[in-house]
Amino acid sequence: MTTKSGPTRSGEWLLVAQNILHLERTKVGAITWWCVKSDSAVGDKCFLYRSLTGVVLYFEIIRFAPQSEGFCSAYQMATAQVKILKMFEPPITARALRRSPELKEAGFVRRNFQGKAFVVGEGMSTAILKLGQISAKL
Repeated sequence: MTTKSGPTRSGEWLLVAQNILHLERTKVGAITWWCVKSDSAVGDKCFLYRSLTGVVLYFEIIRFAPQSEGFCSAYQMATAQVKILKMFEPPITARALRRSPELKEAGFVRRNFQGKAFVVGEGMSTAILKLGQISAKL
């Protein structure tokens, strides 16, 4: 894998997937791969929302695979090497996200998680991480 060239900005994303394949067996700190938005950058952090389950993972993009080696080259997605930062057990449900005052107007909530990738606005990642702490205590 090589580093993707482009702007060095830091962003956050919420990615939506029906099946999380090999990530079901991963652990915090593991280096693995996943499909990310093609205009994301190294250093961006992503929440992974599993359909009908909720937010299950939080990871950082480490580097991108060359286009020819990428598994995720369709639908404006790219294959990236990622580091797992947090696992949410239990997952943060859609209901919890909708009820949060900081998140109820987020694009991913308003669109009912219909899409592949959403930008997480300022302050929203803190709200999602806070919900993860609350659900872990229940």
